[in-house]
Amino acid sequence: MRILLITLLIAFLSACAAHNTNSTHEAYHNYYAKWRGMNANDLVKTWGTPNQTKVDRHGNKSYVYTTESTQSYPSSAAFGTTTTVNAGGLPVVTGAPPVHAKKTVVAGKCTTTFHLNKKNIVVGITMMGNSCPPSER
Repeated sequence: MRILLITLLIAFLSACAAHNTNSTHEAYHNYYAKWRGMNANDLVKTWGTPNQTKVDRHGNKSYVYTTESTQSYPSSAAFGTTTTVNAGGLPVVTGAPPVHAKKTVVAGKCTTTFHLNKKNIVVGITMMGNSCPPSER
């Protein structure tokens, strides 16, 4: 019975994780897809001046936006305990003061490139990085 409950719990949590991943992917797609067909001037009004402008061999431009972020997570405390048996045969538990681990720092970067045609219309979008959430710019 216990194995059945654990199996069902794992299946349920896996389904939730898959649903959230699909929803996130869909949100990315929907947010960035709305820029296709838009004029580059409207893009710059919303996103600001690009970090970089590239021109390919055919004369088409790409606007490159790069964002970087750092998130720090506080250290965690680890407690140590020791259990011994006293002369009367009873357990005695003693604790040690907490030992603090180092702070965890996670760096994120996202490079979003909007590809334009010769009429300055967005025709493609690419994103690269570990920190590319959809935003409401």
